[in-house]
Amino acid sequence: MGQQYSHLSSDERILIEKLHCEQHLSVRKIAEEIGRDKSTVSRELRRGLWFASNENGSYRPYRPKRLKTGPWTLGSFYSALAAQRKADLRQYLARGRKHRTRKKGRKAKGPRIPMRVPIADRPEAVGSRKGFGHFESDTVVGAAPSRRCMNTQVERRSRRLFARLVDDKSASATARAEYEIFKDIPPAARVDRTWDNGTEASLHMLVDEALGMLTYFADPYSSWQRGSNENRNGRIRRYLPKGTGFEDLAQEDLDAIVGEINDTPMKLLGYKTPNEVWDEEIAKLQSKAASPNTSVALTN
Repeated sequence: MGQQYSHLSSDERILIEKLHCEQHLSVRKIAEEIGRDKSTVSRELRRGLWFASNENGSYRPYRPKRLKTGPWTLGSFYSALAAQRKADLRQYLARGRKHRTRKKGRKAKGPRIPMRVPIADRPEAVGSRKGFGHFESDTVVGAAPSRRCMNTQVERRSRRLFARLVDDKSASATARAEYEIFKDIPPAARVDRTWDNGTEASLHMLVDEALGMLTYFADPYSSWQRGSNENRNGRIRRYLPKGTGFEDLAQEDLDAIVGEINDTPMKLLGYKTPNEVWDEEIAKLQSKAASPNTSVALTN
């Protein structure tokens, strides 16, 4: 059988302290002196804690949890030590204070959107991006005091961006902006859209009835479920950083920004641009519509 291991005794720990702090011996020399392995001595030194409560500020040997005797095993002692260590380490954080972390799985405050259909009821083909005509929706807000903002829509397969300025974030203004964006798009190319849970989408039924579309809503605090839209909004922010007001922004200027974004090749599209992929998908729909034996389904 191999050599059996035993914990360091209190006398051994104190001896390690003296050999290390007073005689300044190396780990190897200390191990030879007390007849222990070098790794045991090294581990004990790494575990050594610095206690400000010590009058001389010296090293006090580590006590394993199984040893229940000694002043360092008192609960109040460890509580004070934990508070001190947290305070000491906090100074190395980026802002010198503890970071706030968002708890996972927060719930919405209440059903603020009538006829809300959750994303769980959305067809699987939409999530796979195999189908065409499925959009993600959002609102980009400008800086105060102006209430002006923009409605953005992104087609999931082509990643093509549409954007329209609105006077405010109200549900009525948002519904009008959506109608203006989708009215000129072929019906087969505007099947549905997925919103977050903002109240600006509370009149989604008006757009659904007028254009024959469907609306789904992402889970609360799950922006990743609308990743394409969030990505395109980020591209808009390269031109209009946060803190920029939209009161002097004309729709023509926004169209120019959107056009440049849609003409930028993307690796995930095989280095095609969103406009190119969009045009290809529209051509496929037109080809199917021209064929008498082919019907275009709402979802592929």
